[in-house]
Amino acid sequence: MTRLLASLTLSLTLLLPGAAFAQVVGDSDAPEPITPQLQVDIPGLDFNGSVVVTGKTATDDCAENHTCVFTISRYLNAFFRFSMGAGILITIVMVMIGGIEWMIGSSTGNVARAKKRMQNAGIGLFLLTILTLFLAFINPNIVNVTGIQLSNVKPGTYDVYKQPSGQAAYSDALDEEGNPLNLVRIDDENISSPGQAVHKDILPDLIAVGNAMASASGTGLPSEVYIPTGHRDPARQVAVFYNNCMQGGACSKPTCNPFQEGTGPIEGDTQSGWRLRSNLQDRYETDAEVIDFLTQELIASQTYACGHLTGYAVAAFCKNDFNGAFSVNTACQETLEATMKSNGFCRHEQYPWYFEHRSNLVEVTDCGFIPGVYLRPPEVCQPTPGAVDGLVYNANGDESTCAFDYATDCRVNAYSMVNLAAGSCTR
Repeated sequence: MTRLLASLTLSLTLLLPGAAFAQVVGDSDAPEPITPQLQVDIPGLDFNGSVVVTGKTATDDCAENHTCVFTISRYLNAFFRFSMGAGILITIVMVMIGGIEWMIGSSTGNVARAKKRMQNAGIGLFLLTILTLFLAFINPNIVNVTGIQLSNVKPGTYDVYKQPSGQAAYSDALDEEGNPLNLVRIDDENISSPGQAVHKDILPDLIAVGNAMASASGTGLPSEVYIPTGHRDPARQVAVFYNNCMQGGACSKPTCNPFQEGTGPIEGDTQSGWRLRSNLQDRYETDAEVIDFLTQELIASQTYACGHLTGYAVAAFCKNDFNGAFSVNTACQETLEATMKSNGFCRHEQYPWYFEHRSNLVEVTDCGFIPGVYLRPPEVCQPTPGAVDGLVYNANGDESTCAFDYATDCRVNAYSMVNLAAGSCTR
């Protein structure tokens, strides 16, 4: 009898993975879950609907936006009921066997064995009943196991994208208060932006700029807008700054210093170049180690000295005739500047391709810029002694020796192109 019960218990607990008996309710788009299938069926056990996934529509036993798993509870409860029934059935069989032995033994005068068998069966049934009542009294869930309810995890809505270099950029970047930046890819037929993303709040204004430029009149140059740079994560911004401005000498390209002026682990200036502070210069042997160190320092500072880190800044050029070296068509770029200004963007005083949205200014301090007029950057112009410090200029450029009115000067001198970085007209 003992071997029979052991074999029965072992066979009941063998499980094989099988078909799913699940229920997806309402507007949930969850995949069909998988539930187990018994190798040996338990009478009364049905896994149909044992896994319930709800959307906004709840059921009687599963709240909205939850995944409820009743597989284990149904199996344990069915196994418990089956065991109770099997125990009662075995008791009845044992009593019947005892009764037969009693009848046979009464004719031979040997009924002690029959009495003992029937007595043991009665004691077993009594203990089984008492145990069930005791467990139910302590905690009803012991003899009636409930299911598991889990809140559904909603998928993120941030768009994962790649920087032009192929380096992965994290799209769940945080602002200074720890809130997601909500970056979205720039995807518009009138804007060329290879792999770039911006904050979702400025995307409608960028699209408006693209539409306006595509239908521009008066310039004779309807053009697609080219945005080579949008959001940069800290690692990317540090790498660009390190490669352009920390190789000895002046910056090879105009690049924002990601650290607040006078703070951070670097020292120097744009004209002479930047370098690690003297107490840090012997700590790192490779460029990768320096970039990693600077990235960690920037993240720890929780400050954004560069607009590209916020997602509210873009570098924008008129794509017509753009040659990749900051040279653009004069009339077209002037039209682009005016269009950006009318759609909520403010331009840098010295780098006229750099725009920040007026809702979140970092490097730009004045939104009253004049399209086609800017200050030549300090890399190519130093104000003459006695002149205005270069931060004030007008359309004629007569308030600063560094002011450059390319919209007028280049056309007057029959130049159709302007090199924005060099501050000069070109053909």
